Amino acid sequence: MASVPYKLFLVSAMLSTGTLNTILTKMQNRICVDNCSDPNSNNHVMFEQPIWQTLNMFIGEMVCLLVYGMGVLIERYRSQHLTQDYEPIKNNTASYQSISPSRDSTEGQITDNQVPSSSESNQAEIFGPEDIEEPVKLELTGLSTFLMWIPTMCDIVASTLLNLGLIFVSASVYQMLRGSLVIFAGFFSVKFLGHTLGRSQWISLFMIMVGVSIVGISSVVSSGDTSIGGRTREETIFGVCIILLAQVFGAAHIIAEEKVLNHYNLKPLRGVGLEGTFGCITVGLMIPILHYTIGYKNPGGFFDATAGYGQIMGNPSLFRLCIYIMFCISMFNWSGLSITKAISATSRSTIDSTRTMFIWFISLGLGWESFSFLQVIGFAILVYGTFIYNKVVASPF
Repeated sequence: MASVPYKLFLVSAMLSTGTLNTILTKMQNRICVDNCSDPNSNNHVMFEQPIWQTLNMFIGEMVCLLVYGMGVLIERYRSQHLTQDYEPIKNNTASYQSISPSRDSTEGQITDNQVPSSSESNQAEIFGPEDIEEPVKLELTGLSTFLMWIPTMCDIVASTLLNLGLIFVSASVYQMLRGSLVIFAGFFSVKFLGHTLGRSQWISLFMIMVGVSIVGISSVVSSGDTSIGGRTREETIFGVCIILLAQVFGAAHIIAEEKVLNHYNLKPLRGVGLEGTFGCITVGLMIPILHYTIGYKNPGGFFDATAGYGQIMGNPSLFRLCIYIMFCISMFNWSGLSITKAISATSRSTIDSTRTMFIWFISLGLGWESFSFLQVIGFAILVYGTFIYNKVVASPF
């Protein structure tokens, strides 16, 4: 059972790195890569490569597998040295038998093995027997390792759609719309994990839907027929729909992870590393396929692989942001998977929704967007419904 300080550390790590990841990704989308000398900013060509951003994310996750491997090697090295330095106590059975009491003298007495230690009794009183011993799980080895490819495929689709949607909406709206993840996670947890939802939880899911709808409407209304930040109303609607669609696959991602973790013993660091490795392989195969089927028809577009690679390698700012995002995403996914294992998938989605506030404040401070009271109302309803769903606050229903 994870300790409270460890859980607080995981929550802090997920909030901070998750916030930075969204802000840094939006920074990438605001970097001009072509026609930058034109005095009319509407003619500037910005970095818009969602598939390369997805690959960058999985490279960051794959780093976790290297860290996990180094940790395993260090543990083996330590255990070997401990074994070499160990000197067994000489067997002195005769002297022991001479001073040990006879069997008859101990009959009717309570032995030490029959008396529970004070630490064991205290644990039983505080935690209960079900919290002391966790059910034994199988190790995720051999062919079962490829089960992690299932959540990886969901993550690939979700991340690519999210990166695409972030191009068309502000960072705060993007993050608020991601709060709809709880809706789909709730439905999927009932269907695939056998969870049951009470009346208050169903009502809270409806509240979240209302909150997300208000946020989406506020984003569309503020865009107007002309563009704000170069985006028209139609483009904003497209971005909102893409982000909401991504949440279906995002919910499937975390539910699939929890399904695996319920049956197999898997270290979070190794789990993230496996997803990163499988993701790099899959996206690495997808990039040339998308380039020669879609990308080459639209030079410089979303799936033009050569243009995306040239923009990243030819722009130092973009390249540095890629490195920063790799670090943030590795920490974010490790802490997120650790929360799924230590607490639950729904708790992970709850924590993820709260980082919206930090992203919103930073976006306002950087001047990326203007204050919207309608957005505040939608966000408040969304967060309140999320907290009721996960029983963070008492339900009035």
